[in-house]
Amino acid sequence: MRSNRRAIWSPVVDGEFITEPPVKLDEATGPGYEMLTSVDLMMGINSHEGYMILRTDPRISSGNQSSAVAFVEELMQTTSNYYGGDLSNDMYEAIWYAYFGLKAIDDMSADELFEKVVHLGTDEAFLLPLDHLTHAYGQNCFLYHLTHAPSYKAGTVPSWMTGADHTDDLQYLFYSPILQDLSPLIPKGTELEKNISENMITYWTNFAKTG
Repeated sequence: MRSNRRAIWSPVVDGEFITEPPVKLDEATGPGYEMLTSVDLMMGINSHEGYMILRTDPRISSGNQSSAVAFVEELMQTTSNYYGGDLSNDMYEAIWYAYFGLKAIDDMSADELFEKVVHLGTDEAFLLPLDHLTHAYGQNCFLYHLTHAPSYKAGTVPSWMTGADHTDDLQYLFYSPILQDLSPLIPKGTELEKNISENMITYWTNFAKTG
C-alpha cells in the first residue's frame, strides 16, 4: 500500500475555499468538482522543475560519484516503494530502464546521474499530476512548457542544469527584463529573454481577461 506521503505545501481542506480533498475531483461529483469545472484553467511546467528536489542536498554540490550513487539509489528505492507496493522491485527496474536505460549505475558520472534524477523528479512531482488533472478536467485548459535556462540565476547551478528550474517562469512576469532599465533590482536579460517575457505577460494577461 502507499504511504501517506504528503508535501508541506499540499492543499489544506478548510471547508471554505477547498471543501474536499482534491483527489476527489476524479469522482466528478461534489462541490469541489463543480467549482473547479466552472472556470478555465491555465497551467505551466518548466523543463527542470525537479531540480528543486536536489538543490538543497549537500551531495549535489560535492560532484562526488559515490555520493551521487547513494543519492540515486535512495531516491529510486523510495519512489519504487511508494508506487510499487508489493511489486516495488519490478517498479524499480521499470523506472530505472525508463530514465537510465541499460547503463549500470557505476558506469555513469555524478553529473549524468543527477541530471537523470532531475527529469525523474520533474515527471513525478510536476508533469504527471498536471497531465492527470488536464485529462480529468472538463473545461478549457491552457498549458505552457518553458525550457529556456535564464541567463541570470541567484547563486550557482551545476553545469548540467541546462533548462528552466522551478519558478523560473515567474521572473519573466514579475521581474521582467523589459523593465531592466527602470530598476537595478531587475536582472539584465538577453533579447531572447525580453521576447519570452513579452510573450509570457501577454499569455497570462490575456487569460486573466478572457480565459
